Amino acid sequence: MTLSSLQGDLVIIGVFLIIGFILRELIKPLQKIFLPASVIGGVIALISGQQVLGWVELPSSFSQFSGVLINIIMTALILGISLNFEKAKSYMDYTLVSLGVYGLQAGVGILIGAAFIIFWPLLPEGWGVMGVFSFFGGHGTAGAAGAVFADLGIEGNLGIGMILATIGLISGVVIGMIIINYGVRKGWAKYIQDAKSRPNWFYGGSLPKEQQKSIGTEKVTSMSINGLALQFGLILVAMFLGKVLIQSLTLILPFLSVLPELTYGMVGAMIIWPLMVLTKLDVYVDKKTINSINGLLLEIVILTAIATISIELATTFFVPLMIYSIIMVVLTIFIALYFCKKFCSTEWFEKAMAIFGAGTGHAGVALMLVRTIDPDSKSSAAEALGVASGLTAWLKFFVALLPLLLLQGMVLPLIMMFGMGIVSLGLGWFLFARRGSKGVKA
Repeated sequence: MTLSSLQGDLVIIGVFLIIGFILRELIKPLQKIFLPASVIGGVIALISGQQVLGWVELPSSFSQFSGVLINIIMTALILGISLNFEKAKSYMDYTLVSLGVYGLQAGVGILIGAAFIIFWPLLPEGWGVMGVFSFFGGHGTAGAAGAVFADLGIEGNLGIGMILATIGLISGVVIGMIIINYGVRKGWAKYIQDAKSRPNWFYGGSLPKEQQKSIGTEKVTSMSINGLALQFGLILVAMFLGKVLIQSLTLILPFLSVLPELTYGMVGAMIIWPLMVLTKLDVYVDKKTINSINGLLLEIVILTAIATISIELATTFFVPLMIYSIIMVVLTIFIALYFCKKFCSTEWFEKAMAIFGAGTGHAGVALMLVRTIDPDSKSSAAEALGVASGLTAWLKFFVALLPLLLLQGMVLPLIMMFGMGIVSLGLGWFLFARRGSKGVKA
């Protein structure tokens, strides 16, 4: 790939991204199911490309974007994360249910994947674990896991991940709204009697002036360095330090050589951020700008990954993917509703919907569902989601480690994932349900 060809690739990406945005603005149902422009643009690119209509020749490099950019994305996710231990303790009920969903989604998914390969032997190795990355993590995490599998020589899981993530996203919104309407009628929702409609700007169009927000804050004078460049540079420094560290340790511990490159930046970020906090240099880091960089790269990863989904793969494995998705959604509904009701003394339904949304789509779906039943933001569910996300940031390492472990065998991953799920829910039962602990109050 040359700089000239990279420019051409970015132009095509930009065109389809804007096409996706325009279609989302014009077609209201796309807004109601919260499909992002990158997903819509990726589908249009897929249909327009060589596999279907042949109107546009998509560059072969499209399939490489996820593998490269995901290293930066995962580093940015870790860099700048700080935890408030008082809040961590307060929202432990929510966090334990969330960990239960993650662990059991992964464990059940691995088992289903292994069972289905008996009937559909062409399914790629390790595909069953893609459910937790797609449902719990969304398109971005699915793209990361698919890229790791590709680095390990297993093709096809990236496409499966994108398909499952789309199914999960739609399920999260549609089924989530069905559950909300049922829950409101049953009196489970604390703050509304009817599921109020959201304002038009919530779904699409230009935001009102009072709702418009900056994408970041400059931490130094622009006479020194551009604010965006500073934050991007810090991300790259974390990647560099992580790479140097792991490659150096490999000389002493050869088994570390099997770690995928995805882990380098994550390790670097986990080292550089505490050091910056300790030396008071954290004032130069703007997490909001880092998240904006992350979001930009995620749009590119999602669009290019969907644009290169194998149509043959989707049609060949339609039946197992649908059965798999139904099982995952039902499992998530049960864990979220049952255990939140047992663990959370107040606002259990609001927290359950946050966990269901995060466990089938991503944090955006979770917040949408919470806002639907808590339009005035009176509940603690949104804050619980944020605190739990910080507490469970270490789960990102499984994106790199689980594919690697699965290629060595299923036993260890199954013990780890079922262990995480069962221990988390068991601990929650002991702390909250069994003892009648009250959790967080409104």
